[in-house]
Amino acid sequence: MTNKSQSILFAFAAVALWSTVATAFKIALEYQSPDDLLFLSVFFSTIFFGIYVIFSKKTKFILPKTIDLAKSALAGLINPFLYYLVLFIAYDLLPAQLAQPLNYSWVIVISILSIVVLKQKIRAVEFVSLCFGLLGVAVIASGGKLIYDTNYSALGIFLAIGSSLLWGAYWILNLKDSRAVEIKLFWSFLFGTIYIFIYRGFSIPTLSPEILLSSGYVGLFEMGVTFVLWMKALQLSQNNAQIGMIVYLSPFLSLIMIHFVLGESIQVTSIFGLILIIGGVFLRRFIK
Repeated sequence: MTNKSQSILFAFAAVALWSTVATAFKIALEYQSPDDLLFLSVFFSTIFFGIYVIFSKKTKFILPKTIDLAKSALAGLINPFLYYLVLFIAYDLLPAQLAQPLNYSWVIVISILSIVVLKQKIRAVEFVSLCFGLLGVAVIASGGKLIYDTNYSALGIFLAIGSSLLWGAYWILNLKDSRAVEIKLFWSFLFGTIYIFIYRGFSIPTLSPEILLSSGYVGLFEMGVTFVLWMKALQLSQNNAQIGMIVYLSPFLSLIMIHFVLGESIQVTSIFGLILIIGGVFLRRFIK
């Protein structure tokens, strides 16, 4: 099998797993609170990253310098601690079909931060693509109505969109850290686990088979194994931009799973809003 074929295979495997996580979040939250899910899933993920780094042939497991530990401490505060805490609460308050596409507004946030923080020049097509994305968020959040639909939690919508802001901040912070990605993830997740333990008042959740299985799935396939698959896809690819576009299949596949597994009746506005958000990305990528 060629490197290109392997790259595509890894990419689709990652996308297939990411497509399950919105459904997995909702199932896991049936058995436990958002902060219980946060603690256990991040704990499982930290263990996975630690094992991966130890057995990785390309990465040496060494104690970082003080400045790198400080970067990881800040990164871990944002992700996984704040990002997943906010995201899990949003999923607890909203239908999955609403929380999932709203969280995907991170693609808009990163574009805006690239302009504001990184001082990248904005072209006309990029401005139009941002407008598409913002319109998509508005359509999803409002349910297609001109006024807010009180059937949805306002706090949930605020947190789902807010999670994308946290992800954007984490993305900017990572750009300024030149260490290997898996090393950065291990240390940020280790610090995140510590923050979560303190946040919980130094307590651990009550455990059951359902809680362990659902939390383990979220920790491994949202935060851990899937990342490694995606990293392998990018490493083997000769065109990361093309491979990168595959990830945008995930939210649409996720809506299908949300419908058939959770039994949610998918609204047209959820699909249309998501098309606007992802369409804006494609517009910016393909129009020079």
